[in-house]
Amino acid sequence: MSPEALILQPKVTEIFERILFIWAIRHPASGYVQGINDLVTPFFVVFICEYIDDEDADSADISRVPEDVLRNVEADTYWCMSRLLDGIQDNYTFAQPGIQMKVKMLEELVSRIDEQVHRHLGQHEVRYLQFTFRWMNNLLTRELPLRCTGMCPQGVSRQGRPRAPPRGPDPPVLPPRAGRTLLSSAGRVLAV
Repeated sequence: MSPEALILQPKVTEIFERILFIWAIRHPASGYVQGINDLVTPFFVVFICEYIDDEDADSADISRVPEDVLRNVEADTYWCMSRLLDGIQDNYTFAQPGIQMKVKMLEELVSRIDEQVHRHLGQHEVRYLQFTFRWMNNLLTRELPLRCTGMCPQGVSRQGRPRAPPRGPDPPVLPPRAGRTLLSSAGRVLAV
């Protein structure tokens, strides 16, 4: 699904503006910070897809959805986004200490898991903040396909640590060097 076709509709834009405006008023310590709008999209899409055909989601005309349904979708989207942001609000306050902490944690993790990649980045004077800021600011919503972003917030708790996995079969294990592909593609982007 391409969110652009859906979220650029005037009705959806109005809904997003109201959600972000109300959130900014209720959270004066941070107000609106660029990137918060990206966190609205997955919630909105999940809720609106209950009322439109999945195959038509890209081209669905939101103005055909009844107003009372849109109000409910808007309210549900606001409260879910607000609940998510309540746990990571320090990402969006002055100096963004939450993001700074998460970037440092990622740097320490990479240095422990793949020292070669960590040294390579250092040798080329690539700072983690240069390529991970947007990852942390938008919770990977711009880096992953929309269908995957709905799962990302489920893995983040109020402290920014992974939650315990749900009971059931073990999730697939990534190969030990899986992160190298992501980091090397980030390095290529920075080299351009």
